[in-house]
Amino acid sequence: MKLSAAGILTVTVVVIASAMGALSASENNGIREFGKVIFKNESSGEVMVLGLVETPSLYITKGSILEIGKGGGALKISVTDISGMYIRCNTVNSGSGLLSGVKEGDAVYLSAAGNASVKYSDVKIVLSALIKLYEDFIFKIESVDEPSLISEYVEFFSADMEKLIPEIDRLNSKYPELLKFYSEPPAELKYESETLKLLEPALGNAFFKIKIYAEDPAVKKSLGKLQKVLEKMRSAGK
Repeated sequence: MKLSAAGILTVTVVVIASAMGALSASENNGIREFGKVIFKNESSGEVMVLGLVETPSLYITKGSILEIGKGGGALKISVTDISGMYIRCNTVNSGSGLLSGVKEGDAVYLSAAGNASVKYSDVKIVLSALIKLYEDFIFKIESVDEPSLISEYVEFFSADMEKLIPEIDRLNSKYPELLKFYSEPPAELKYESETLKLLEPALGNAFFKIKIYAEDPAVKKSLGKLQKVLEKMRSAGK
């Protein structure tokens, strides 16, 4: 997964380091309350959780492990889908009666240690965040025709990409096998890869629209900053 201007992850608006820092700095050795149970289906093992953070996908993704309760008696549940603040899960283990003691309002926890064994878990979190933030950026550009607003959005875009560069370096160093992420994604990252590819046309259209206003002084300035950030990203992880 070479995170450079030549690949799918070149235009990025996510400060993932701050999100992961918030998790690692939480109380109880990285364990934090992350949501509340709002629904359960004992026959299917399904649990619906309402997150306590505005954007759960900055911290978790499909396959992440959450726990209902603490300690040795905690029930592990695996994330199957995220929609806004709503998190759909299933029990990790199968068997009857696993949810019998679970009730609406029970606290759900997230721990860094509990997800350490999930392969590419840190990459999946970054990609999950990218998907949402790509969508937000595309929507913003499609919704305006004022050069001043377009320039502002590109400025924010560039600033957040630059903040991401240390995380790009870390991931490229940790997972050199992901150099071919775009053409040969691992099975564990197939969903994220396919979703990002589906966003490519809309993302391309957004930048095509930006170029229409490229002669505006403010837009030209913001695009210049973006180009400098992309140049830094090309060398990230080398």
